[in-house]
Amino acid sequence: MTMTGQPSLNSANLDSPLWQFALDFWRVPEAEALCLALQTKGWSVTRILCASWLGTLGKAYVDEPEELCQWRETMTVRLRSMRQKLPKDVPELSKLRQQLAATELEAERVELALAFTALNPDNDTFAPSEEVAYTLFQCNLYAAAPNAQAIDQETRGLIDSLTELLARHAIRPAECSL
Repeated sequence: MTMTGQPSLNSANLDSPLWQFALDFWRVPEAEALCLALQTKGWSVTRILCASWLGTLGKAYVDEPEELCQWRETMTVRLRSMRQKLPKDVPELSKLRQQLAATELEAERVELALAFTALNPDNDTFAPSEEVAYTLFQCNLYAAAPNAQAIDQETRGLIDSLTELLARHAIRPAECSL
């Protein structure tokens, strides 16, 4: 973030390899459902995507800087909350719901651009073996948890399913359409 509290962005960061990974991964069957199921349990989908992307690079997910967390809370989460408060069964509000959904997606895109800048690994990445990748994905997902004490049996099952999905279908950096 800049001194004025506004994020420091450029078009390259908005279309970063992390954003491309997110778009590609979201197309994998089951990815959306698993990520959204975790989101209902308090998880951040963008944290899940960051942890997963770093896993494809053979990197561990540790944590995010405060500026990124602030953006998520003040922008992305608030937009999502406003959208979710609108009733789905009122046709007169559908256009507003759609506009808020599009704005929320753009806030997530900015969030991932900020994450890319903050988490951008050096060029010393490697393509992990399947066994190492599975363990790294799982460790990264647990590191992205909002609260380690709140991981119940159902959440463990979602993490296991997402880990298996990532291990089977993870888009490797070379496969991303950059």
